[in-house]
Amino acid sequence: VASEPEWPARWLPTDDQGWTVLRPSTESRLVYVSANGDDDTAHAYSAASLEVGSDSTQPAGKVQAYRTIAAAKAQLRPEHPDWLLLRRGDGWNESLGTLPNGKGPTAPAVTSAYGPKPERPIIMPAEQQGIQCDMKRGYHDIVVTGIEFYSYTKDPKHPDFGKQPTRGGDAGF
Repeated sequence: VASEPEWPARWLPTDDQGWTVLRPSTESRLVYVSANGDDDTAHAYSAASLEVGSDSTQPAGKVQAYRTIAAAKAQLRPEHPDWLLLRRGDGWNESLGTLPNGKGPTAPAVTSAYGPKPERPIIMPAEQQGIQCDMKRGYHDIVVTGIEFYSYTKDPKHPDFGKQPTRGGDAGF
């Protein structure tokens, strides 16, 4: 009888069906973004904040979200397990750009979705890539999940089909 392989400790935990379980750590900073947010009144939260509750993707209370991804990203710390959470059903015509690295294999930086709607948040950058990777810098411990990227310049049904976005020397999509 063959036994199940033992998974390396460096991997994130999984549930009974094999899906990765993501949970913020006590040192995570949670930054929410909503198309109806306000960059001037928004702020970051800790995982222990009453507004966040037990599930950071379904806040227990009203969170003060940022409106722009750029303003929200300014709250993220390099080499920390911070979370950038985009509101489900909302869309942005801006890029995620370059995301900061996480702390380590079991404490990644996470970009994901929050809120009650089933639709994923959508990134529709006009003149740039949806996410960029500076290959010289190196990347580690980053999770991006539950986000839709739509490059309308590559959609033949869109009026801007065929327009070339501004590109740098970095990899991305």
